[in-house]
Amino acid sequence: MASTLVFRRAAQCDLEEIEAYLDEKSAQAAVNVLTDIHDVITLLSNFPLIGRHLEGRDARVKLSTRYHYQIVYSVDGDSVIIRQIVHSSRDMP
Repeated sequence: MASTLVFRRAAQCDLEEIEAYLDEKSAQAAVNVLTDIHDVITLLSNFPLIGRHLEGRDARVKLSTRYHYQIVYSVDGDSVIIRQIVHSSRDMP
C-alpha cells in the first residue's frame, strides 16, 4: 500500500520555481524534469525507506538520477513528507 504524500510549503515553492525557471528556457524541458521528479516522489510513496538517511537530520534524500534533483523527505508513520527539492549542483540549506 502506498504511503500518503504530504508536501511542505517549501517543497511546493521549490517545484513552482523549478517549473518557472525551466519554462522560460523550454516548456518541454520543464515537463520532462517535473515528470522525473514526480516519478521519484511516486517511488518514495511505495518504498519510503529507499532514500539514504541524511546525517545529523531527521530526513532522507532520494536523487532523481536523470536530472539530478534531490528530494528531501521524512517518513512519519504511513506518510511521506516532501520537505525540499534541490538540484544537486546547489547546496542544501
